[in-house]
Amino acid sequence: MTSTDPKMLCLLGHNVNSISPNIHNEQFKYFKIPYTYFQINVETRNLRTAISALKNLDFAGANVTIPHKERIIKYLDLIDTNAKKTGAVNTIIKKGNKLIGYNTDIDGFSIPLKRISRNIKNRNVLIFGAGGASRAITYSLLKNKCENITVINRNLKKAKKVQNHIEKSTGVKIELLELNRKNLKNIDEYNLIINCTPIDIGNRIEKFSYKFEDAIAYDLIYRPIETDFLKKMRMAKVKTIPGYEMLIEQAKLSFELWTKRKANRELMKKTALKELKRWKDIRAKAEVHGAITVLNALSNNQGAAIGIDLKTIADVELTDKQNTINVIIKNSKKEDKKLAIESVKTVFKEYKIKKYGANVIIDSNIPIGKGLKSSSAAANAIILATTKALRKKIIEKNILKLSVEAARKANVTITGALDDASASYLGGFVLTDNKKDRILKHKKIDSKDIEVILYVPEKKIYTKNVDIKLLKPFKETMKMAFNIAKSGDYYTAMTLNGIVHCNAFSMSREALLISLKNNAFASSLSGTGPAVASICDKRVAKKIKQDLKLLGGKIIETKINNKKGMIING
Repeated sequence: MTSTDPKMLCLLGHNVNSISPNIHNEQFKYFKIPYTYFQINVETRNLRTAISALKNLDFAGANVTIPHKERIIKYLDLIDTNAKKTGAVNTIIKKGNKLIGYNTDIDGFSIPLKRISRNIKNRNVLIFGAGGASRAITYSLLKNKCENITVINRNLKKAKKVQNHIEKSTGVKIELLELNRKNLKNIDEYNLIINCTPIDIGNRIEKFSYKFEDAIAYDLIYRPIETDFLKKMRMAKVKTIPGYEMLIEQAKLSFELWTKRKANRELMKKTALKELKRWKDIRAKAEVHGAITVLNALSNNQGAAIGIDLKTIADVELTDKQNTINVIIKNSKKEDKKLAIESVKTVFKEYKIKKYGANVIIDSNIPIGKGLKSSSAAANAIILATTKALRKKIIEKNILKLSVEAARKANVTITGALDDASASYLGGFVLTDNKKDRILKHKKIDSKDIEVILYVPEKKIYTKNVDIKLLKPFKETMKMAFNIAKSGDYYTAMTLNGIVHCNAFSMSREALLISLKNNAFASSLSGTGPAVASICDKRVAKKIKQDLKLLGGKIIETKINNKKGMIING
C-alpha cells in the first residue's frame, strides 16, 4: 500500500458522535492523500464482525473508542508495548492481512501536560474513573516517574482491577477511593486532578480554596471546550488542560502511524476548535427543580404544587442520526426512558424538525417514583434544553404545553400534570385547572426561615398505576381544599390533601401526624406517595427529622424554590 492508494479509515465506537472524521479528513485534503475517514457505530456483540470487515475490505486502519478499547484486543493479530501495558487499544494499522493495535493515549496525554509542567515527578495525583483511559493515563504518569497516584471511582470492584493490573506489571502501588461526598472534600490535597470518565464531574466538586499554586486540572472530555469541572477549577486559580488538547495529540500520532507523514498540528487544532464551537450551537444544558403536592388533581382535575430545591439537569446534544434518541439516566439506569424520548420528540414535532436525533443525559437528585415530580422536572429540563439547542425562542407557556403533552404520550400521568409541571418549571406556588390546561394562580412564597422536610420510604409508586376510583367519596372535600388554596391558605389545603389521600389509598398517616405534632405548617402525601412532604419553621425542623427517622426510610431536608427553570450551558 502507498499513500496514493484510495483507502478507508474509520472510528469504531458505540453511541459516539466524534469530531475525529473532520480532523482527519482535513489532513488528508491538505496533504492530498486519497483517504476517507468516517465513523462506524458498532455494538459489542458485533465487534468481531466489524474487525473481519476491516480485514476483508479496503481499510488502512481505524481508531477505537468507548466501549471497545479493551475488548478489541482479542480480535487483533498483534499489539504494541503500550497497548500491552494498558490493556487497551485506540489505534489500528492494517499491514497486509494483519491488524496491529497501538495505544496513543499514553503519549497523547503526557504531551499537553508537559507543555505547562515539565516536571510532574512529585505531583500528588487524583484520577476520576477506572476504565481503559484511566489505565492508560496511570501508565503515562508512571512513565514520567510520577508514582503518588489515587484512583477514585463509584465502583470499587472495577477500580480494583485497574489497581491489580498496574501493581502486577509495574510494582507501583496506587490508592483506591470510593466516589462519595466525604472523599471529595479532600480534593484540595491533590495538585494534579484528572477526569478520565465520559461524564462532567463539575457538579460533584464544591467551591474550595486551593492549597497549591501550581495545581493542574486535566479533563479528557473535549465537548464542551470548557467543562463545568474545568470552569470550577479555573475559578479556584488552578491551571487547566481541556480535553481537545489530548484529542489533537492522539489524532496526530494516529495520522503519523497510518501515513508515515508528520501531521499539521495547527490545522488539526484549527479544525477541532471550529467543530467544537459549532457543536456549542447544537447542545444545551438546562436545570429545573422538583415540587411537592398541595392539591392532587386526581379528584377534580384541579391541582396545586410548590417548587422545592431539588433539581434535575438535562444535557441535550443534537446529532445527525435522524430519529435516534439515546438517553442516559445517571444513577437510575433501570428507569424507563420513554418520557425522555417523548420529550425530545414533542419538541421536534412542534418545530417540524426531521433531520436530527439527540443524545440526552439526565442528572437528578430528585428521588424517582416517590411523588416529588421527578417526571415533570425531567420533561421540563429536556424540553427546555432541546428548544435551546435548536436555537428556538424560549416561551414559558410553550415549554409547559410540550411538557404536559410528553407526559401524556409517555403515559406517566393521568391528569396531564400541569400543576406539577408548572411548579417544577416556574417555582413558587401554582394552582391549575388540568382539564382546561390553565394556570389559575402563580406566586412566589416567602421562604425565609422555612424548611421542607421529605420523608421518603423505600418503595416506589407510579401515578399511572393508582386506582382513582378510591377518591370518589372525597370529591367534595377536595373541592373545599381547592377553594382554601385559591383563597391563599395553601398550607391548610396541603394538610387536608394529605389526610384525604392517605385515607383513600390506605397509606400510613404516621409521618404526616409526626410533622404536624411538631408544629409543621403543613404536611401531605406528595403526589400519590409514598413520600410525605412537610413545610415548617427551621427551628422545629431538627425535631421533625429526629422523629421521622424512627420510621425508617430516607429523610431529605431542602428549601422552597421560587426560581424558574434555566439554561445553564449552551
